Amino acid sequence: MLSVRFKSVGARILAAALILVIGGSLVGAAVLWHTSAIPTVSATPCHDCSALYSSGHIIDADVYALSATPESLRDQLVRVRGTFVHDSCYTSLRSNSCPHNYVRVGISRDIAACAGAQKALAIQTGFGQLYDGPPVGATVLGRLRKIQNQKSCNRNELGLDILCLESVTPIYDVTESRVKYAIGRVLYLVFGVPKT
Repeated sequence: MLSVRFKSVGARILAAALILVIGGSLVGAAVLWHTSAIPTVSATPCHDCSALYSSGHIIDADVYALSATPESLRDQLVRVRGTFVHDSCYTSLRSNSCPHNYVRVGISRDIAACAGAQKALAIQTGFGQLYDGPPVGATVLGRLRKIQNQKSCNRNELGLDILCLESVTPIYDVTESRVKYAIGRVLYLVFGVPKT
């Protein structure tokens, strides 16, 4: 059995303080790690995007079609699968088959998102946070038009205005992104550092 004897009251207080600091740090780290957990994304069609599903005909399109013939799909409701890239405040959806083809994207201010998808996008790519993360696979519903969100660096440019974020799937290991997200949450909670 481990038995340590302290010769002074000061040493006992110092040992107790050290145990509290280390224990508190471990508990805090565990809570932050849990906060940055990537949520399970609900199956589609999901409840949050149901108004879009019932609003009319949805065209399944690929990124190449959006970039090659944008006028033919302008203002149409389209479902697109691709690679979501967040670089500073510039966002794009790249073709899975030909990464040189891409379309600028903006996220609508009143975006609908299937459960877990929006948080997964924020953690994995850094979208809306203070960091850039790796690209992710994404399935989105949106309209090809001038991007509406005034906070987007792509604002007022022709691009895919995302109205529903159906799914987000990691392409790379997300451990580093989870750490960055947790640090960002600490900065926000302690110092009020705003998200972008």
